[in-house]
Amino acid sequence: MSQGSPRMVTTASEHAELADRMAVLRGRFQTCLGELHVQGGTADALSAAMLRTLAAVRPAELPLAARTIWRERVARPLKADGMKPLPPKAFGLVRSWPTSRVNNLLTALSEIEALLAEAENDARNEVIYAEISRAYS
Repeated sequence: MSQGSPRMVTTASEHAELADRMAVLRGRFQTCLGELHVQGGTADALSAAMLRTLAAVRPAELPLAARTIWRERVARPLKADGMKPLPPKAFGLVRSWPTSRVNNLLTALSEIEALLAEAENDARNEVIYAEISRAYS
């Protein structure tokens, strides 16, 4: 997998499980961004959407590149530990942010979502490669 994964996987079933985990995480980010789009993109809307959808994200489950973005561009500006799920109080900080800072956070969330999509696709491709290999061996 090109972006790194939370742990090394070797079997088709492990790749399938990884793909499913990445799909769940990606769904959380997509829901957050979708809610924000519907609610108008304000700092209050972002704070509420993040609290509902991203509070349960455990950084260790993210691919390495996404984990780095999470730590540096999401958790750090929220004054939170980048290696732990974000505490509810961190989301409240967003409400007082200027638009430019909110936009930076949105960009980071979008980049993480894209990395999760890539990791999910890579894992699903590994499952397909394993099935093809098994069929022709």
